[in-house]
Amino acid sequence: IKVGFRLSDWPIKNISLTGEYTKTNPVVYKHRIETLTFETNKYNLGHYLRDNSQEIFLMMSYKPVRGINISISYLNAKHGNEYQYTNGLEAEYYPYMKDVTWKNEQYNIELNYELFSEAYLFLGFQHSQTQGFDVDGKTAQYYLNYFTPEYLQGKKNTITLGLNFGF
Repeated sequence: IKVGFRLSDWPIKNISLTGEYTKTNPVVYKHRIETLTFETNKYNLGHYLRDNSQEIFLMMSYKPVRGINISISYLNAKHGNEYQYTNGLEAEYYPYMKDVTWKNEQYNIELNYELFSEAYLFLGFQHSQTQGFDVDGKTAQYYLNYFTPEYLQGKKNTITLGLNFGF
């Protein structure tokens, strides 16, 4: 399930609020016949966290003048136990998020400036903390490596600067 909302210009002009919640039940993207899974070349086509996970995203944007957009956002993503698919009937018996195996929490602030039509300059700062946990006989590092590149693991501060043309 994925639900969300966006509220713009009410009750305060030039401010937008966005919220999203994603919940994926256990074994949703799995099947015993490989061609019936929801993936191609072992790449999942569903939610990036796969099954048995949840994500909360909140954002507030402010446009003080034409061409400038300032946004702050928060993301909290969690992945639960990995369960095996046997015949499809077990899905209703597996507990949702019994244990958390991986967690990512991010705080972002971004400034976008439209230089001219369809050309944007952006500057951003992100503070993130990505953790793995010892669950089901696997180490915290196993889950960290499964979901996160090594250079983004743990507490990180990231600054981005760039140009965007066309969209």
